[in-house]
Amino acid sequence: LWLGPPAAPTGPLGADKASLIAGLGIVLSFGYWCTDFLVIQRALAAKSAREARRVPLMGAFPKIFIPFLVVLPGLAAKALALIPLKMDPATGHALLNAAGRPILDYDMAVPELLFHFYPHGLLGLGILGLWASFMSGMAGNVTAFNTIWTYDLYGGYVNPGASDAHYLKVGRLATVGGVAFSILAAYAAARFNNMMDFLQ
Repeated sequence: LWLGPPAAPTGPLGADKASLIAGLGIVLSFGYWCTDFLVIQRALAAKSAREARRVPLMGAFPKIFIPFLVVLPGLAAKALALIPLKMDPATGHALLNAAGRPILDYDMAVPELLFHFYPHGLLGLGILGLWASFMSGMAGNVTAFNTIWTYDLYGGYVNPGASDAHYLKVGRLATVGGVAFSILAAYAAARFNNMMDFLQ
């Protein structure tokens, strides 16, 4: 990420050094800890302020290992030249950055490692594991969004004291609306090379 001139178009990620420091180091790190629904939901459900302060600390221990699970396979795929080129769906040709170099599809690093190293029997299990981890994360986020919106925001400020049947209906509508919005956001994100460009 740090190779090349400091100009954004010539860098491998398409971002300059200031964007990497400000975007990854400050904005995304604070945004991750302050907007993670699973962490916030557990903090709001804590019995006391002291227990609520412990929630990010307890959540930090397993999340310390996430960068290793994300970075190490990516580095292995990069070193083994297994990351495919990002292709233009309309023409079928490789996309180029402003400097004329082909853009790599970093989102395919782990699937390419699976296809390259796993035998046929384990390949299905590996893909199933990726799918299960995605679904469990999505289920946790959808549930947390539903709970925070329905009970903490809607029930706390918009319509306090309503019946449980009403909150159940609002929660179901919030779930459908949140999932629909996330699908639209995914289509918008598909226009970018990677999630860092989309978030910035």
